[in-house]
Amino acid sequence: MLDIDFGDLIDYFGVDPQTKSIIIYLESLGNSLENARKFMSAVRGFARNKPIIVIKAGKFQESRQAAKSHTGAMVGEDSYYDAVFDRAGVVRVEEIGDLFDCASILDTAVLPKGQNLAIITNAGGPAVLTTDALIGPGRETGPAQRSDHGSAESGITHFTGANPIR
Repeated sequence: MLDIDFGDLIDYFGVDPQTKSIIIYLESLGNSLENARKFMSAVRGFARNKPIIVIKAGKFQESRQAAKSHTGAMVGEDSYYDAVFDRAGVVRVEEIGDLFDCASILDTAVLPKGQNLAIITNAGGPAVLTTDALIGPGRETGPAQRSDHGSAESGITHFTGANPIR
């Protein structure tokens, strides 16, 4: 039997120049604290430069039982994984299609350098929905400044100075 865990795989693909993002289907980090520590160390080392996207199965008691029945692994509470992923900078998706869509988008995008976000939309509704989706622990919107708009300023007909900009 091989003794390779997610931490080992992330360390390997994290330095591979051909790998643009790392996608993971995860049921459990294993049954030891050492596996969880290796995972955290690996994702912290690479998540800022190479996106790590995870779909985590076993959100509910019934699905955790199903996972345990075929792998034997203990699948922990979903809130534990949410905290681990958020702290480490892992992008969590809810559906398998989103896993590949997210990897594709992040492969072509320039990753933000800081924690603050600017949201620019053409209407109030999308601004509110985007704000709801993006704001979370450690992330916030900052006040917008007219200089933030650059060459896009000519297309902005109503500038409130607020963020989201619409």
